[in-house]
Amino acid sequence: TVAPLVNAWGFGFEESKSPTPAAIDSLKEMVGYKKVKIIDNTIIKQDISGTVFDAAFNPYSNTVATCGDAINLWDVATGRKIKEIPCKYKKHICYSPDGKKILATGHKDLYLYDVENNTGIKSEHQESALCYAEFNHNGILIAKVCQNEIILYDAESLNELRRCTGHTDWVMCVAFSSDGIGLVSGCRDKTLKIWNIATGESASTLELEDIPMSIAFRGSKMLIAYAGGYIGLYDFNDAPPKIFTGHTDVVKSAKFSHDAKMIISVSADKTIKLWDVETCECMKTITHDLCRYAMQCASLSPMGRYIVSSDSIMKITDLFGEDYLGVRNQIIDTENFSAPNIAFSSDAKNLFYCARKRDSNAIEFYKWDLANDRAEKYCIN
Repeated sequence: TVAPLVNAWGFGFEESKSPTPAAIDSLKEMVGYKKVKIIDNTIIKQDISGTVFDAAFNPYSNTVATCGDAINLWDVATGRKIKEIPCKYKKHICYSPDGKKILATGHKDLYLYDVENNTGIKSEHQESALCYAEFNHNGILIAKVCQNEIILYDAESLNELRRCTGHTDWVMCVAFSSDGIGLVSGCRDKTLKIWNIATGESASTLELEDIPMSIAFRGSKMLIAYAGGYIGLYDFNDAPPKIFTGHTDVVKSAKFSHDAKMIISVSADKTIKLWDVETCECMKTITHDLCRYAMQCASLSPMGRYIVSSDSIMKITDLFGEDYLGVRNQIIDTENFSAPNIAFSSDAKNLFYCARKRDSNAIEFYKWDLANDRAEKYCIN
Protein backbone atom coordinates (compact mmCIF):
# COMPACT_ATOMS: atom_id res chain seq x y z
CA THR A 1 0.00 0.00 0.00
CA VAL A 2 3.04 2.34 0.33
CA ALA A 3 4.07 2.40 -3.33
CA PRO A 4 1.10 4.44 -4.65
CA LEU A 5 1.68 7.07 -1.94
CA VAL A 6 5.40 7.32 -2.71
CA ASN A 7 4.66 7.73 -6.41
CA ALA A 8 2.13 10.49 -5.67
CA TRP A 9 4.15 12.56 -3.17
CA GLY A 10 7.68 11.54 -4.12
CA PHE A 11 10.38 10.17 -1.84
CA GLY A 12 12.32 12.73 0.21
CA PHE A 13 12.32 16.53 0.07
CA GLU A 14 14.16 16.80 -3.25
CA GLU A 15 11.59 14.69 -5.11
CA SER A 16 8.48 15.90 -3.28
CA LYS A 17 5.33 16.53 -5.29
CA SER A 18 1.89 18.04 -4.67
CA PRO A 19 -0.81 15.70 -5.98
CA THR A 20 -4.19 17.17 -6.87
CA PRO A 21 -7.27 16.44 -4.73
CA ALA A 22 -8.61 14.29 -7.57
CA ALA A 23 -5.42 12.23 -7.60
CA ILE A 24 -5.60 11.77 -3.83
CA ASP A 25 -9.20 10.57 -4.04
CA SER A 26 -8.26 8.04 -6.71
CA LEU A 27 -5.57 6.64 -4.41
CA LYS A 28 -7.86 6.11 -1.45
CA GLU A 29 -9.51 2.95 -2.74
CA MET A 30 -6.17 1.58 -3.95
CA VAL A 31 -4.46 1.79 -0.58
CA GLY A 32 -7.48 0.67 1.43
CA TYR A 33 -7.88 3.85 3.47
CA LYS A 34 -11.00 2.49 5.16
CA LYS A 35 -8.89 -0.18 6.84
CA VAL A 36 -6.67 2.23 8.80
CA LYS A 37 -7.33 5.02 11.28
CA ILE A 38 -5.21 7.56 13.15
CA ILE A 39 -5.35 7.73 16.95
CA ASP A 40 -3.01 10.14 18.78
CA ASN A 41 -0.82 10.52 15.69
CA THR A 42 -0.48 6.73 15.44
CA ILE A 43 -1.70 4.75 12.45
CA ILE A 44 -3.83 1.81 13.59
CA LYS A 45 -4.75 -1.08 11.28
CA GLN A 46 -8.45 -1.84 11.54
CA ASP A 47 -10.06 -5.27 11.49
CA ILE A 48 -10.23 -6.51 7.90
CA SER A 49 -12.32 -9.60 8.54
CA GLY A 50 -15.18 -10.28 6.18
CA THR A 51 -13.31 -10.12 2.88
CA VAL A 52 -14.75 -12.66 0.43
CA PHE A 53 -13.05 -13.77 -2.77
CA ASP A 54 -15.00 -16.81 -3.93
CA ALA A 55 -18.14 -18.84 -3.26
CA ALA A 56 -19.24 -22.40 -4.02
CA PHE A 57 -22.58 -24.16 -3.67
CA ASN A 58 -23.03 -27.67 -2.28
CA PRO A 59 -26.28 -29.13 -3.67
CA TYR A 60 -26.10 -32.11 -1.31
CA SER A 61 -26.46 -30.08 1.86
CA ASN A 62 -27.92 -26.73 0.69
CA THR A 63 -24.95 -24.79 1.98
CA VAL A 64 -22.72 -22.14 0.48
CA ALA A 65 -19.00 -22.01 1.26
CA THR A 66 -17.11 -18.72 0.95
CA CYS A 67 -13.41 -18.02 1.30
CA GLY A 68 -11.24 -14.98 1.93
CA ASP A 69 -9.99 -14.09 5.40
CA ALA A 70 -11.67 -17.33 6.54
CA ILE A 71 -13.73 -20.20 5.18
CA ASN A 72 -17.36 -19.74 6.13
CA LEU A 73 -20.28 -22.13 5.68
CA TRP A 74 -23.75 -20.62 5.29
CA ASP A 75 -27.26 -22.03 5.50
CA VAL A 76 -29.01 -21.22 2.24
CA ALA A 77 -32.51 -21.32 3.75
CA THR A 78 -31.81 -18.77 6.49
CA GLY A 79 -28.69 -16.92 5.34
CA ARG A 80 -27.07 -17.64 8.71
CA LYS A 81 -23.46 -18.63 9.22
CA ILE A 82 -23.13 -22.30 10.17
CA LYS A 83 -19.41 -22.41 10.80
CA GLU A 84 -16.27 -20.29 10.49
CA ILE A 85 -12.99 -22.06 9.73
CA PRO A 86 -9.82 -20.00 10.36
CA CYS A 87 -7.93 -20.10 7.07
CA LYS A 88 -6.69 -16.80 5.70
CA TYR A 89 -5.87 -15.52 2.24
CA LYS A 90 -7.64 -18.12 0.12
CA LYS A 91 -8.74 -16.96 -3.32
CA HIS A 92 -10.69 -19.94 -4.69
CA ILE A 93 -12.92 -22.62 -3.20
CA CYS A 94 -14.68 -25.75 -4.46
CA TYR A 95 -16.42 -28.86 -3.14
CA SER A 96 -15.38 -32.44 -3.85
CA PRO A 97 -17.70 -34.35 -6.22
CA ASP A 98 -19.53 -35.95 -3.26
CA GLY A 99 -19.80 -32.65 -1.38
CA LYS A 100 -17.98 -34.02 1.67
CA LYS A 101 -14.76 -32.02 1.33
CA ILE A 102 -13.89 -28.39 0.64
CA LEU A 103 -10.70 -27.37 -1.17
CA ALA A 104 -9.48 -23.78 -0.78
CA THR A 105 -6.49 -22.47 -2.71
CA GLY A 106 -4.33 -19.46 -1.98
CA HIS A 107 -1.24 -17.93 -3.54
CA LYS A 108 1.10 -20.52 -2.03
CA ASP A 109 -0.75 -23.42 -0.46
CA LEU A 110 -3.89 -25.57 -0.24
CA TYR A 111 -6.35 -26.12 2.57
CA LEU A 112 -8.54 -29.24 2.65
CA TYR A 113 -11.52 -29.34 5.00
CA ASP A 114 -13.51 -32.47 5.82
CA VAL A 115 -17.11 -31.35 6.32
CA GLU A 116 -18.30 -34.53 8.05
CA ASN A 117 -15.38 -34.90 10.48
CA ASN A 118 -14.81 -31.16 11.03
CA THR A 119 -11.07 -31.45 10.39
CA GLY A 120 -8.75 -29.41 8.20
CA ILE A 121 -5.34 -30.05 6.62
CA LYS A 122 -2.93 -27.52 5.15
CA SER A 123 -0.43 -28.52 2.46
CA GLU A 124 3.14 -28.60 3.73
CA HIS A 125 4.86 -27.41 0.56
CA GLN A 126 4.36 -23.77 -0.34
CA GLU A 127 4.88 -22.84 -3.98
CA SER A 128 5.90 -19.48 -5.33
CA ALA A 129 2.77 -19.13 -7.45
CA LEU A 130 -0.43 -21.18 -7.32
CA CYS A 131 -2.77 -21.00 -10.26
CA TYR A 132 -5.59 -23.35 -9.31
CA ALA A 133 -6.41 -26.84 -8.04
CA GLU A 134 -9.23 -29.33 -8.56
CA PHE A 135 -10.43 -32.82 -7.61
CA ASN A 136 -10.51 -35.73 -10.01
CA HIS A 137 -13.89 -37.29 -10.86
CA ASN A 138 -14.09 -39.61 -7.86
CA GLY A 139 -12.54 -37.14 -5.41
CA ILE A 140 -9.51 -39.32 -4.61
CA LEU A 141 -6.83 -37.10 -6.15
CA ILE A 142 -6.16 -33.36 -6.31
CA ALA A 143 -4.19 -31.75 -9.12
CA LYS A 144 -2.56 -28.42 -8.35
CA VAL A 145 -1.14 -26.26 -11.13
CA CYS A 146 1.90 -24.14 -10.26
CA GLN A 147 3.29 -22.19 -13.19
CA ASN A 148 4.78 -24.86 -15.49
CA GLU A 149 4.20 -28.00 -13.39
CA ILE A 150 1.36 -30.06 -11.95
CA ILE A 151 1.49 -31.50 -8.44
CA LEU A 152 -0.69 -34.46 -7.45
CA TYR A 153 -1.99 -34.84 -3.88
CA ASP A 154 -3.86 -37.52 -1.98
CA ALA A 155 -7.33 -36.08 -1.28
CA GLU A 156 -7.51 -37.70 2.17
CA SER A 157 -4.17 -36.74 3.70
CA LEU A 158 -3.13 -33.92 1.33
CA ASN A 159 0.25 -35.64 1.07
CA GLU A 160 2.15 -34.87 -2.10
CA LEU A 161 2.26 -37.95 -4.33
CA ARG A 162 4.29 -36.85 -7.32
CA ARG A 163 5.13 -33.96 -9.64
CA CYS A 164 4.52 -33.80 -13.36
CA THR A 165 7.28 -31.66 -14.88
CA GLY A 166 8.31 -30.95 -18.44
CA HIS A 167 6.32 -27.94 -19.65
CA THR A 168 8.40 -24.91 -20.66
CA ASP A 169 5.74 -22.24 -20.08
CA TRP A 170 2.61 -21.58 -18.01
CA VAL A 171 0.09 -24.42 -17.84
CA MET A 172 -3.22 -23.00 -19.06
CA CYS A 173 -5.55 -25.93 -18.35
CA VAL A 174 -5.59 -29.43 -16.89
CA ALA A 175 -8.13 -32.26 -16.78
CA PHE A 176 -8.31 -35.83 -15.55
CA SER A 177 -9.30 -38.46 -18.12
CA SER A 178 -12.69 -40.15 -17.77
CA ASP A 179 -11.15 -43.44 -16.60
CA GLY A 180 -9.13 -41.66 -13.91
CA ILE A 181 -5.85 -43.15 -15.15
CA GLY A 182 -4.53 -40.22 -17.15
CA LEU A 183 -4.07 -36.50 -16.74
CA VAL A 184 -3.83 -34.04 -19.62
CA SER A 185 -2.39 -30.53 -19.46
CA GLY A 186 -2.33 -27.74 -22.02
CA CYS A 187 0.47 -25.18 -22.07
CA ARG A 188 0.98 -21.68 -23.39
CA ASP A 189 3.86 -23.03 -25.49
CA LYS A 190 1.20 -24.74 -27.67
CA THR A 191 1.85 -28.25 -26.40
CA LEU A 192 -0.38 -30.86 -24.82
CA LYS A 193 1.05 -33.44 -22.43
CA ILE A 194 -0.59 -36.70 -21.41
CA TRP A 195 0.59 -37.89 -17.99
CA ASN A 196 0.53 -41.23 -16.24
CA ILE A 197 -0.73 -40.29 -12.78
CA ALA A 198 0.69 -43.50 -11.29
CA THR A 199 4.26 -42.46 -12.16
CA GLY A 200 4.03 -38.72 -12.85
CA GLU A 201 5.81 -39.26 -16.16
CA SER A 202 4.75 -37.84 -19.50
CA ALA A 203 3.35 -40.58 -21.73
CA SER A 204 3.32 -38.36 -24.81
CA THR A 205 3.57 -34.76 -25.97
CA LEU A 206 1.44 -33.33 -28.76
CA GLU A 207 2.37 -30.23 -30.73
CA LEU A 208 -0.63 -27.94 -31.25
CA GLU A 209 -1.25 -25.09 -33.67
CA ASP A 210 -2.75 -22.81 -31.05
CA ILE A 211 -2.85 -22.16 -27.30
CA PRO A 212 -5.28 -24.50 -25.48
CA MET A 213 -7.64 -22.69 -23.10
CA SER A 214 -9.64 -25.59 -21.65
CA ILE A 215 -9.79 -29.40 -21.76
CA ALA A 216 -12.78 -31.68 -21.17
CA PHE A 217 -13.24 -35.45 -21.39
CA ARG A 218 -16.15 -37.76 -22.09
CA GLY A 219 -15.24 -41.42 -22.48
CA SER A 220 -12.56 -41.74 -25.16
CA LYS A 221 -13.21 -38.23 -26.49
CA MET A 222 -11.18 -35.14 -25.57
CA LEU A 223 -12.46 -31.62 -26.18
CA ILE A 224 -10.08 -28.65 -26.44
CA ALA A 225 -11.01 -24.95 -26.67
CA TYR A 226 -8.41 -22.80 -28.43
CA ALA A 227 -7.36 -19.17 -28.17
CA GLY A 228 -7.75 -18.87 -31.94
CA GLY A 229 -11.54 -19.10 -31.68
CA TYR A 230 -12.19 -22.74 -32.56
CA ILE A 231 -12.74 -26.10 -30.84
CA GLY A 232 -11.11 -29.46 -31.47
CA LEU A 233 -12.67 -32.85 -30.71
CA TYR A 234 -10.23 -35.76 -30.56
CA ASP A 235 -10.95 -39.47 -30.14
CA PHE A 236 -8.39 -41.82 -28.61
CA ASN A 237 -9.94 -44.65 -30.63
CA ASP A 238 -8.17 -43.26 -33.71
CA ALA A 239 -11.24 -41.58 -35.17
CA PRO A 240 -10.36 -38.48 -37.23
CA PRO A 241 -10.43 -35.20 -35.28
CA LYS A 242 -13.33 -32.78 -35.68
CA ILE A 243 -12.97 -28.99 -35.79
CA PHE A 244 -15.77 -26.59 -34.81
CA THR A 245 -15.45 -23.06 -36.20
CA GLY A 246 -17.70 -20.02 -35.89
CA HIS A 247 -16.52 -17.98 -32.91
CA THR A 248 -14.73 -14.72 -33.72
CA ASP A 249 -12.60 -14.47 -30.58
CA VAL A 250 -10.91 -16.64 -27.94
CA VAL A 251 -12.94 -19.69 -26.89
CA LYS A 252 -12.59 -19.61 -23.11
CA SER A 253 -14.12 -23.01 -22.44
CA ALA A 254 -15.93 -25.89 -24.10
CA LYS A 255 -17.70 -28.85 -22.48
CA PHE A 256 -20.02 -31.71 -23.30
CA SER A 257 -23.73 -31.78 -22.57
CA HIS A 258 -24.91 -34.42 -20.11
CA ASP A 259 -25.79 -36.86 -22.90
CA ALA A 260 -22.58 -35.99 -24.85
CA LYS A 261 -24.59 -35.19 -27.97
CA MET A 262 -23.88 -31.46 -27.80
CA ILE A 263 -20.94 -29.18 -27.04
CA ILE A 264 -21.38 -25.86 -25.22
CA SER A 265 -18.70 -23.25 -25.89
CA VAL A 266 -18.14 -19.88 -24.22
CA SER A 267 -16.22 -17.20 -26.10
CA ALA A 268 -14.76 -13.75 -25.61
CA ASP A 269 -16.89 -12.68 -28.61
CA LYS A 270 -19.80 -12.44 -26.10
CA THR A 271 -21.62 -15.49 -27.42
CA ILE A 272 -22.33 -19.06 -26.36
CA LYS A 273 -22.70 -21.69 -29.05
CA LEU A 274 -24.29 -25.13 -28.96
CA TRP A 275 -22.78 -27.62 -31.41
CA ASP A 276 -23.90 -30.98 -32.76
CA VAL A 277 -21.13 -33.47 -31.95
CA GLU A 278 -21.80 -35.63 -35.01
CA THR A 279 -22.21 -32.98 -37.72
CA CYS A 280 -20.00 -30.19 -36.21
CA GLU A 281 -22.79 -27.75 -37.04
CA CYS A 282 -23.76 -24.88 -34.76
CA MET A 283 -27.27 -25.61 -33.49
CA LYS A 284 -27.82 -22.35 -31.65
CA THR A 285 -26.01 -19.12 -30.81
CA ILE A 286 -26.93 -17.35 -27.59
CA THR A 287 -26.07 -13.67 -27.34
CA HIS A 288 -26.62 -11.13 -24.61
CA ASP A 289 -28.16 -7.91 -25.85
CA LEU A 290 -27.03 -6.26 -22.61
CA CYS A 291 -23.68 -8.05 -22.41
CA ARG A 292 -20.93 -5.69 -21.24
CA TYR A 293 -17.95 -8.02 -21.13
CA ALA A 294 -16.75 -11.36 -22.46
CA MET A 295 -18.86 -14.33 -21.37
CA GLN A 296 -17.58 -15.90 -18.14
CA CYS A 297 -19.47 -19.15 -17.70
CA ALA A 298 -22.33 -21.28 -18.96
CA SER A 299 -24.13 -24.32 -17.61
CA LEU A 300 -26.65 -26.65 -19.21
CA SER A 301 -29.40 -28.24 -17.11
CA PRO A 302 -29.32 -32.05 -16.67
CA MET A 303 -32.27 -32.57 -19.02
CA GLY A 304 -30.80 -30.20 -21.60
CA ARG A 305 -33.66 -27.71 -21.62
CA TYR A 306 -32.19 -24.65 -19.93
CA ILE A 307 -28.85 -22.97 -20.34
CA VAL A 308 -27.71 -20.27 -17.96
CA SER A 309 -24.93 -17.89 -18.92
CA SER A 310 -23.22 -15.07 -17.07
CA ASP A 311 -20.90 -12.12 -17.52
CA SER A 312 -22.17 -8.87 -16.01
CA ILE A 313 -25.65 -10.19 -16.84
CA MET A 314 -26.98 -13.62 -15.92
CA LYS A 315 -29.40 -14.95 -18.51
CA ILE A 316 -31.54 -18.11 -18.44
CA THR A 317 -32.57 -19.40 -21.86
CA ASP A 318 -35.20 -22.05 -22.56
CA LEU A 319 -33.79 -24.00 -25.51
CA PHE A 320 -37.14 -25.57 -26.40
CA GLY A 321 -40.57 -24.05 -26.91
CA GLU A 322 -40.61 -20.56 -28.38
CA ASP A 323 -43.97 -19.91 -26.73
CA TYR A 324 -42.76 -20.62 -23.21
CA LEU A 325 -43.12 -17.27 -21.47
CA GLY A 326 -42.05 -18.23 -17.97
CA VAL A 327 -38.35 -18.56 -17.32
CA ARG A 328 -37.36 -18.06 -20.95
CA ASN A 329 -34.66 -15.40 -21.33
CA GLN A 330 -34.92 -14.26 -17.71
CA ILE A 331 -32.13 -11.83 -16.78
CA ILE A 332 -30.39 -10.90 -13.53
CA ASP A 333 -28.05 -7.90 -13.57
CA THR A 334 -24.80 -9.02 -11.93
CA GLU A 335 -22.68 -5.99 -12.87
CA ASN A 336 -21.54 -5.41 -9.30
CA PHE A 337 -20.83 -9.06 -8.59
CA SER A 338 -17.87 -11.35 -9.06
CA ALA A 339 -17.03 -15.02 -8.43
CA PRO A 340 -20.21 -16.45 -10.00
CA ASN A 341 -21.11 -20.04 -9.17
CA ILE A 342 -23.96 -21.73 -11.02
CA ALA A 343 -25.52 -25.13 -10.36
CA PHE A 344 -28.68 -26.99 -11.33
CA SER A 345 -30.44 -29.39 -9.02
CA SER A 346 -30.16 -33.04 -10.08
CA ASP A 347 -33.82 -33.09 -11.16
CA ALA A 348 -33.33 -29.88 -13.20
CA LYS A 349 -36.23 -28.20 -11.41
CA ASN A 350 -34.17 -25.53 -9.64
CA LEU A 351 -31.27 -23.29 -10.54
CA PHE A 352 -28.85 -22.04 -7.90
CA TYR A 353 -26.66 -18.99 -8.38
CA CYS A 354 -24.36 -17.33 -5.86
CA ALA A 355 -21.88 -14.49 -6.28
CA ARG A 356 -19.93 -11.95 -4.25
CA LYS A 357 -20.93 -8.28 -4.31
CA ARG A 358 -17.84 -6.17 -4.99
CA ASP A 359 -18.71 -3.10 -2.93
CA SER A 360 -19.77 -4.84 0.30
CA ASN A 361 -18.43 -8.43 0.14
CA ALA A 362 -22.00 -9.67 0.67
CA ILE A 363 -23.01 -12.90 -1.02
CA GLU A 364 -26.28 -12.92 -2.94
CA PHE A 365 -27.84 -16.30 -3.49
CA TYR A 366 -30.68 -17.09 -5.90
CA LYS A 367 -32.81 -20.21 -5.89
CA TRP A 368 -34.91 -20.25 -9.05
CA ASP A 369 -37.90 -22.58 -9.49
CA LEU A 370 -37.68 -23.05 -13.25
CA ALA A 371 -41.03 -24.74 -13.81
CA ASN A 372 -43.05 -22.15 -11.89
CA ASP A 373 -40.82 -19.15 -12.64
CA ARG A 374 -40.35 -18.22 -8.98
CA ALA A 375 -37.10 -16.83 -7.66
CA GLU A 376 -36.00 -16.55 -4.05
CA LYS A 377 -33.09 -14.29 -3.17
CA TYR A 378 -30.99 -14.49 -0.02
CA CYS A 379 -28.32 -12.03 1.06
CA ILE A 380 -25.46 -13.49 3.11
CA ASN A 381 -23.41 -10.84 4.90
